[in-house]
Amino acid sequence: MVGFDIRLKGILTERNITQQDIADATGITAATISRYVCGERKPTAEVLGIIASSLGVSADYLLGLSPPSANELSPKHLRLIELFETASMSRRIQQAVIDILEEYTQAISMTVETTVKKKYEDERR
Repeated sequence: MVGFDIRLKGILTERNITQQDIADATGITAATISRYVCGERKPTAEVLGIIASSLGVSADYLLGLSPPSANELSPKHLRLIELFETASMSRRIQQAVIDILEEYTQAISMTVETTVKKKYEDERR
């Protein structure tokens, strides 16, 4: 499961939002945001709500408990969904594509998580 740090970093990167930007928007220090992004620290429920609200996403999404809702998707992702839904392919082929994407997403998430943890451990040494 993708955790808070990975989701937060992903949203900031995708939307081209700096840690300072989110710090300014939420009143949380940039140092604390950095610790969240690096996975060194977890937010309280109250802070999680503040961050989620400022980013326009759900707390469940940030925690990796739910997929993004339609209003949390980037234009790029919405376009991808539109292309997929309008493509003329059988349900069997659509399901095969979904299965491949889910496997790919899971592999990428695990790779990113492992890389971030390794980098964090290397920096601690």
